[in-house]
Amino acid sequence: MKVYDRVSIDILWKALKKKRVRIAYIRAIKDMYERASTSVRTHDGATEDFPITIGLHQGSTPSPYLFTLVLDVLTENIQDL
Repeated sequence: MKVYDRVSIDILWKALKKKRVRIAYIRAIKDMYERASTSVRTHDGATEDFPITIGLHQGSTPSPYLFTLVLDVLTENIQDL
């Protein structure tokens, strides 16, 4: 999903804290995101690795849950209307 690319990692950490996710889980998720890198495959070969600094990981099992959690926190103020 392209919307995963738009999720700020800083907002993810704040959302996890706001939802009172256990610190051990937050640390495990941070381990997945710290120093994450990727490369792009082209017809000329693969590029050098470069860091991923924004967005949720595509195809990662926890990404849909994390995306929903962030949206829940961001929309708290309008949910009661």
